[in-house]
Amino acid sequence: MYTITGMEKNTSRVTSPENTETGVDQPVGQRKHMMRNMAHLWLKAEVNELESKVRSGQCPQLSPYLVPDISSFCQNLALLKQLRLSKRFIIVVPSVGEYNND
Repeated sequence: MYTITGMEKNTSRVTSPENTETGVDQPVGQRKHMMRNMAHLWLKAEVNELESKVRSGQCPQLSPYLVPDISSFCQNLALLKQLRLSKRFIIVVPSVGEYNND
């Protein structure tokens, strides 16, 4: 359970069970800022780790070719547009007549 003291947001302090044991009070804004910084650093470390895995070849490489079927064009056209705009894939559009004969 957390207790908040003070009248204004900037002067209020949060006392958590962890802080009660150590006797340390932190302003609410300072605590939020610290948590945001920790989350940012964690995400940055995750991205760096994933990028290094891709560079070293530990992750399988995706094929640059996408061959969507007719239903994916109808149901996920916005997603296909996003993939096209990313310029990471080559979208192969099947011919409708030949596709239906299969």
